[in-house]
Amino acid sequence: MCIRDSDGSVPGATLDGVRSRLIEANPELQAMAFEVQAMRAREVPAAALPDPMLEIEWRDIDSNDPTLDPSDVGATRYQFQQRFPLWGKRGLARDVARARTGVADAEQRARALELMALAERAYVRYWHANVASTALERIISLMAEIEKLATARYRSGIVPMQDSLKAQVELTLMEHDRIAFDTQRRVAGAELNAVLG
Repeated sequence: MCIRDSDGSVPGATLDGVRSRLIEANPELQAMAFEVQAMRAREVPAAALPDPMLEIEWRDIDSNDPTLDPSDVGATRYQFQQRFPLWGKRGLARDVARARTGVADAEQRARALELMALAERAYVRYWHANVASTALERIISLMAEIEKLATARYRSGIVPMQDSLKAQVELTLMEHDRIAFDTQRRVAGAELNAVLG
């Protein structure tokens, strides 16, 4: 079974499919998106008052029978503290948190563009190797026919042996090119898969 995109096409069949797949499936971009969401969630608490402090102090504890029971000590002191930042500091803290969120969001977009460029280059190399390999297959089949014809004409004594050998050499060189295009296609496909995650 083949995985399909939302429009029913195979992922990576088109450049638009590669782009959408990259944005949907790249783990690095997903992690960065969650980081931006977490930073957005920190914007409101950044402007909140600090947590209040409650302090309990027991005094005049009997040294012969130490206890932490408030009814068995001489005195208990409860103290509540709340810090209030100076005017404007809470707004500044919120602005700093928003700026950090903006930086993280810009970093995510920049990384998405970098990965998009890598994916597009890999896709173009893959597409080029695939099209060139297909065209070369047709040329190889034609060259094989020419080689057969040259060999038959040589056997008939119509042409010298050089024509048959030339056709065989050209056919061998084209086979070499086909292997190179296949290798290029595999490498570009692996790069594309790595970028897409």
